Amino acid sequence: MTPPFAFRCTFTNAMCKPGYELIGGGAKRTCGFNSQWTGTSSTCIDIDECAKNTHTCNTSSSAVCLNNLGGFTCYCPVGTLQGGTCIGTSIPFTVQGTRSSLTIVALTGTVLPNVKDVLLSISQWGFDKTTTKPLLGYEVPKNLSRPINHIVTNLEPGLRFRVSMTFRATTGYLADVTIMGNSSGDVATSCGCSSTESTGSPTSVSAVQVLFGAQGVLCGRMRSVTYT
Repeated sequence: MTPPFAFRCTFTNAMCKPGYELIGGGAKRTCGFNSQWTGTSSTCIDIDECAKNTHTCNTSSSAVCLNNLGGFTCYCPVGTLQGGTCIGTSIPFTVQGTRSSLTIVALTGTVLPNVKDVLLSISQWGFDKTTTKPLLGYEVPKNLSRPINHIVTNLEPGLRFRVSMTFRATTGYLADVTIMGNSSGDVATSCGCSSTESTGSPTSVSAVQVLFGAQGVLCGRMRSVTYT
């Protein structure tokens, strides 16, 4: 029975500091005739905004939520934090193909804080255009020095390639991979037997050797390759 003039306390989250919430105990406690409170006391604990996904870090930009007492912070393993979003988390780069080489140039005008390594992978599309295999010498991603101007030579003409580049942060975190080169042949060595002859991306599986010049010199390379 509750005495007529007993003290009664109601516990709510509003009693906790910002970033904390109430757990355990009873929502209401009453001071009885013996001057003892009924029930058990409640406790304010830190809210883990990261675990509850109530933070404002833009994780799609590679931002990471770090919980701390009473709140959270956003961290960029790679790039610069701006309003919860990581800016500069990928490397814009270009790939230029010739008859027998690929030149990969990365735009390095933006400072890349927290970046330890820049990793390059190159693979070659198969003739069926459904799978790729690592290019010889690129079975393990290469760690490039900056500024990036990487040239791959001694390639066969008329082949498609897939090029990917990613960051490794000082914390060991790997940023999102930036990829160029799909099966359509947007990254490829050109067809043709001479460096000035470029017939574009190959389209069918057939190789033709053609005689050039009045002396009938045989071009030892594939002049054209087409995919079916």
